[in-house]
Amino acid sequence: MPAVEDDVMKPSHTTTLGVWQYIRFCPVGLPRHFQLRVSHRISHVNARKWWWLVPEVVAAALLATLLVWPAQENLQQQLARKAQSVLEEFPPVGQGGKVLCVAEPFGYQPRTAQRIEDVSVIYAYYLCAAGEKGTEWDSASRISGPVVVTMKPPRIQIAEAGAGYPDRVRALIPPQWQARALAGFSDPATPTQLRLRYDEEVAEA
Repeated sequence: MPAVEDDVMKPSHTTTLGVWQYIRFCPVGLPRHFQLRVSHRISHVNARKWWWLVPEVVAAALLATLLVWPAQENLQQQLARKAQSVLEEFPPVGQGGKVLCVAEPFGYQPRTAQRIEDVSVIYAYYLCAAGEKGTEWDSASRISGPVVVTMKPPRIQIAEAGAGYPDRVRALIPPQWQARALAGFSDPATPTQLRLRYDEEVAEA
């Protein structure tokens, strides 16, 4: 049998070119088990050649997610701030004292809007509290429920309390958001934020 160099049998850090050189200079009569060893060696080198693409692809996917998700969050936050601002400008609760509000948007029109400037109507669940300086939270005038906030001109629409209230809410809110409008806050932290703000700006002022 023609001699085969030991390098073909040993693990090596050679490049793909080196592997092809082994194949090129190996005799045609190389036994099959040696041919399989060389074939395995090629696969191993190719795997080593492309392994770095895995973290690159994962990093690219993560970056794309981070670029899209903050944009969605920012719009939601802007909608909440705008609704809060309009509610405090046109408060649905008593005229005496300072009025503070918080809003949790659950819909807007047009639904294709991607910027706050493109939004014409906000649908949200809100909570407002009003009181003179030094008035404790438990003694503050409070009101909550679904609200329709129109941007231009800024104004609010809420359903009148009392018998038939759910039906009046449904008359204000588009069908796809009616269940959400009657469910209250989805995040318990939202009304808590108003309580903390009220204590700081009104009760302890």
